[in-house]
Amino acid sequence: MDSKFQETDYKGRVVTCTKSQWNTHIASGHPIMAGNVGAVKDTIKNPDIVYQSSQNSEREVYFKSSSFSTYGKTLMTKVIVEYTDDQKGNDIIGKVVTAFPTKEVKGGISNAIYSK
Repeated sequence: MDSKFQETDYKGRVVTCTKSQWNTHIASGHPIMAGNVGAVKDTIKNPDIVYQSSQNSEREVYFKSSSFSTYGKTLMTKVIVEYTDDQKGNDIIGKVVTAFPTKEVKGGISNAIYSK
């Protein structure tokens, strides 16, 4: 797997984002994200709040107003991470599904599972 970045989440789980996912989905679908890898990593590592996805039980939805973002404090970074067991069944690993700026905490979320 060709990794764009790797970060440890708020629970100590490893989360990766492939170059392919970043280039063909995140940055191409949300051009403002091209210069915001730092904001995505910050959101994963130190989220303001995390919700269980209402659409997929293996996904968590992260939100943070990150000082690393190029879009300022008026927008939050929203990151969706899908967690699965590693090939050996020992660890839970995460993969970034998508990331983009948002004005509000909303969209495809159910119960809050973490709050700063």
